[in-house]
Amino acid sequence: MLHDIEKIESKLLVKQLKLSINMANDYWDKIPLKIWGSLYQKVLEQQSIIQDVILKSKKKKPEKDLECLEILKKPLCLKQKLPSNYNQAA
Repeated sequence: MLHDIEKIESKLLVKQLKLSINMANDYWDKIPLKIWGSLYQKVLEQQSIIQDVILKSKKKKPEKDLECLEILKKPLCLKQKLPSNYNQAA
């Protein structure tokens, strides 16, 4: 999801973030914790790039899209009881 993120259109990126949020909320117990940790790691590593893609979009108010990033990080961090600066490879 995050490999070539700079080439991704903001609209597609936000859809992927929302899909990941839904997966975390609806399928948490069905996916190994190691996978969630890996996703959290990638999101943290690419956070500034994700924000840049959203901010460079032509939307007048990108705040809601930026909020998706924080909404995704919250369950990944809380459900794993990881510190917000978790930086361990899965």
